[in-house]
Amino acid sequence: MEFDIRLVAPFATTIGIMVSIYLWILNQKKKRLSFKVLSCEPILKLSGYARRHLQVRFDGQIVDDASVVLLRLTNSGHLPINVADYISEISICFNPGSLVLMADIRATAPADLDERTEARGSLGLIKNLEERRVVLERVLLNDGDSLTLQVVVRNHSGRLQVKGHINGISKIEEEKQYSLTPRLLTSGGVTIMIASMFLCEPSSFFYWGFEDILPYVQLFAMGLLLLLVGMRWPKPIDLV
Repeated sequence: MEFDIRLVAPFATTIGIMVSIYLWILNQKKKRLSFKVLSCEPILKLSGYARRHLQVRFDGQIVDDASVVLLRLTNSGHLPINVADYISEISICFNPGSLVLMADIRATAPADLDERTEARGSLGLIKNLEERRVVLERVLLNDGDSLTLQVVVRNHSGRLQVKGHINGISKIEEEKQYSLTPRLLTSGGVTIMIASMFLCEPSSFFYWGFEDILPYVQLFAMGLLLLLVGMRWPKPIDLV
């Protein structure tokens, strides 16, 4: 029994409508602030017999148990976060029993991000350091803007939270790891587009009727929509 390509038309139309609705939802304007722990390494990695002959000091104190945490905070939404939107400052909070020794801004995007605040102190975008948290200044963050902090902390268990109350943002979310979903969508879209072109030869446009060609066009459009969704899928911002 020969397969009738026209049976694909309703399925392709349904998929196309669903993907179009998803793209519309994906492009809706919304505020979003996220963070990602880029690395967390002990300041002294040496172990064994040699470990007992090496010490690390900070301001005269031995800090062999300290860790260096690299964390990036990003405006991952579609709307700017204005200074007036802050109900309270953003703070990076470490586990009970920890002790923050030092913190500084390693990088910002754009590079002159610290010039957007008039309340700059000696620590730039860092307002102050407390026993187990780092408090940031209120600063304008446009879409895609980010700042990367480097924090030296003792007795760090690996757990931390980013807290703060911002108008329009219910929670500062942690960035999820990159998934296979966008790759599968783009690969599937390209495969469907190629398949539709092989099934419908260019010469067919000259002697086939519109009703015969339409299913192949719809199949190609479905593949194109899947490709666009995969390309527009939110991706983590790499540290420069």
